[in-house]
Amino acid sequence: MTKKSLLLLLLLIPGSFLLAQDEFPEVDASQYDKVYPLYNGIARVRLDGKQGFISKTGQVIIPLMYEKAGNFHQGRAWVVLGGKYGLISNRGELVLPFEYDKISDFVEGLALATKENRWGLINPLGEEIIPLEYDQAFKVSEGRVLVQKNGKYGFLNTQGERITEMEFDRAWPFFKGKAKVENAGKSYYIGKSGVCVQDCP
Repeated sequence: MTKKSLLLLLLLIPGSFLLAQDEFPEVDASQYDKVYPLYNGIARVRLDGKQGFISKTGQVIIPLMYEKAGNFHQGRAWVVLGGKYGLISNRGELVLPFEYDKISDFVEGLALATKENRWGLINPLGEEIIPLEYDQAFKVSEGRVLVQKNGKYGFLNTQGERITEMEFDRAWPFFKGKAKVENAGKSYYIGKSGVCVQDCP
């Protein structure tokens, strides 16, 4: 086998040492049950069922006190305490109290949040930009948010303003500037302004 063929083979092998590897903090991994890769300069660690955060140099910056935790996005991370989700800053300050059933990572400046089976989206300040009043909501996609209520779907922008009415029987998030929607068994595509742009009924 030639060197060129060997190199190509190694590149195709999952987990090959030639592929980019996750960066880990400079810490003795034996101190913890698990050390996660650095994300935005901060790494999660787990010990005895509790999670916290350390710096790149291994310094504990947020104590190991949470049942679960997510990575920091836009200076915020969701954490779980007492079975409920809250939101903290990268200095460990509580931004949202532990009263949510779920909080997602931030995408395009907003994170999904749910409480008592009602969905909405919050910003990094903990403000409900899209109130928790929907039966279902989806992560931001290309500046648009797909929501569902009373069996109908519609779209909002990231300021919570309505782009369409709650008028679709089915709908999918935006992709490459278009979103697929369906009414009365007819599928078509709308643009970001909410107007049909393809296969219009």
